[in-house]
Amino acid sequence: MNVLTEVPGFVGFKDAHLIKGRFAPSLEEAFYEYIADDGEYEPRETHFPDPEIFTEESTFLVLELADAGEVLEDMPIETIDQVWDVFLGVCMALSRAEYLCEFEHRDLHENNVCVRQTTNPARKPRTTSKSKPRDGPIKFGFSDYSITIIDYGLSRAKLENGDAVFQDLENDLELFQSSGSGLAGMQYDNYRRMRNHLLTGTRTMQPASFHTTPISELEAGQQNNHTWKDHTPYSNVLWIRYMLSFLTKQFKKHSCSPKATKDLVTFETEIKDMKRRLDVRTKVENGAFESACQVLDYVFLRGWVSEEQLGGAGMDSTILSQ
Repeated sequence: MNVLTEVPGFVGFKDAHLIKGRFAPSLEEAFYEYIADDGEYEPRETHFPDPEIFTEESTFLVLELADAGEVLEDMPIETIDQVWDVFLGVCMALSRAEYLCEFEHRDLHENNVCVRQTTNPARKPRTTSKSKPRDGPIKFGFSDYSITIIDYGLSRAKLENGDAVFQDLENDLELFQSSGSGLAGMQYDNYRRMRNHLLTGTRTMQPASFHTTPISELEAGQQNNHTWKDHTPYSNVLWIRYMLSFLTKQFKKHSCSPKATKDLVTFETEIKDMKRRLDVRTKVENGAFESACQVLDYVFLRGWVSEEQLGGAGMDSTILSQ
């Protein structure tokens, strides 16, 4: 976590504490509130254990992090400027970490990106909310949304001493078995696409049945001596593609005015070529992106972010295509 805490767009690390004893009452209350059945839905599923299992001898590692805001899933996406700022903010942060420490998030969905408003919504009536004036092709910086990437539970990064820290996803192959429709399906497919690309170097997606045998038990021709320790930046491209899809759907959901409809048509026209390059069916020789840095290079060349804005994200245009 320390290797990322100084990277713009990643959550700041403050301190770590070892605490012994039972679960704090406020956290226990929050747990039961989260999973509660309100009479309309089934109780929520959670991987977190029931607080009742902990005793006075239980020991917890508590990480103290900077305030990152609200998770993206809970933030309304009501203007096309908010779409641009969240999307481009994610691209810049992810590219910087990829360049600095060969970072791959490997799980960058809407609950692992947080958003903060730079203006106080209580003091800013919704009826008077307007886009900032713009000049030229720049798309970034016209809303009051800023992003922070969180939760590195499945991530991979290289430390300053050259060691790689990573989660060996072979320890829980259930990750590759989930299925769904819409965005949930796209998220679950991403896990399988990551593993397929790691094993074969291709961008096709094998069915869940392909992902039931750990790498260590596969024949040599099936895994090419690759493990989750390896740096495969294409995984970041998959999650950038997912983020673009999520933001577009959220904007459609929250905005239905004539202006929003017009903005969406313009937006989809402007990103048409980028979407083609993000598409899993596009071949590298036809312009498909291979890393987050390549996506940001494209974004910069289109003029959607300025050199000054790249600098604010800790990037330099001269290193994007390296």
